[in-house]
Amino acid sequence: MTGHPAPPPPAYTPPPPPPPGNDTALGWTGLGLSVLLCIPLAPLAGAVVAVVALVRRRFRPRWVAVVSAAVGVLLTALQGLAVPSIVAGVRDGIEDAQEKASRDLVDHDELDKGDCVDDPDLRTLDGDGEMLTAEIERVPCGEPHDAEIFAVLRVPGEEFPGKAAIDRRTRECVLLFADFAGVRYSASPYDVFFYYPTRTTWQFGGDREIQCAVGDPEGRVTGTLAGSGRAHAPEPGKVISIDRLLVGDCYDARRKEDLPGVILRRCAGPHTGEVFAVVDVNARRFPGNDTLWERAQPKCERAFRRYVGTAYDDSRYTYEGWTPTRESWPLGDRVTVCALNEEDGRAMKGSAKGTRR
Repeated sequence: MTGHPAPPPPAYTPPPPPPPGNDTALGWTGLGLSVLLCIPLAPLAGAVVAVVALVRRRFRPRWVAVVSAAVGVLLTALQGLAVPSIVAGVRDGIEDAQEKASRDLVDHDELDKGDCVDDPDLRTLDGDGEMLTAEIERVPCGEPHDAEIFAVLRVPGEEFPGKAAIDRRTRECVLLFADFAGVRYSASPYDVFFYYPTRTTWQFGGDREIQCAVGDPEGRVTGTLAGSGRAHAPEPGKVISIDRLLVGDCYDARRKEDLPGVILRRCAGPHTGEVFAVVDVNARRFPGNDTLWERAQPKCERAFRRYVGTAYDDSRYTYEGWTPTRESWPLGDRVTVCALNEEDGRAMKGSAKGTRR
């Protein structure tokens, strides 16, 4: 056998280098994250991703990664400055939620007769007000409150009766006031308000009730006004409607055309009229001015004798009467006011009570 040497090993050839990488997705992701100011720490994450893309040198154009890193750092700093405000806002939100949870917030149709409420919207009304409010808090009547519910009226029917029909029912609040307070509404210093259903609350909330509420225009009240019997305290110079006059009030009927009612005056000073009787009207429907005066006139003349001390026919004074009108009747006007004055219309000075003249 003839021997043959083994062939030499083949020369070593290194493997080819891997093809250049492509970090396009990484670089543009960094840019997108770096500008998300509204998401906490997103700009910081974008800056980190942009730096990685720069180190790997596989992203083009490189200036985009540089800008992403710079913007991410800047917006992260801005987020850091906003942290105290965010924390304060979260804390305030938690405190507000806790406060509301501790308050007895109700819809108006959850209120019953005798409930007392705080209602910020009510404080902006002047009286005889229709209440459409977003927040009512039920509070103990022994604490300061804005209003007290003195009556609840049920609105019958399945279909919403319309705003005009609701308005007619709310007028009953004024008529029920005297039974609650012990004094007619027109002679009271308090204001009447009412909560009522709307078409929306009727259809979607099952709202079928009108709540009659009373409040003091001078401020919040502590305790119930039931049976208070408080009448207005005449303030000289104050303009007052006729049906709010009380026996013993003196007034000046001289007024401008646009000035409603009369002007209260001190009886010791000049005035043109003095109230000597207020006659209640007992009627379910408006009977007409003539009928009202026919019914009230005999009572006024009897009251004249008691007040002045002499019969009307023997007195130097004359008198006049104001009856409810068709317009004031639906608003609860149920009194005829009798007032004496000089026959020639001259101003009087001093009260005529007990003068026997």
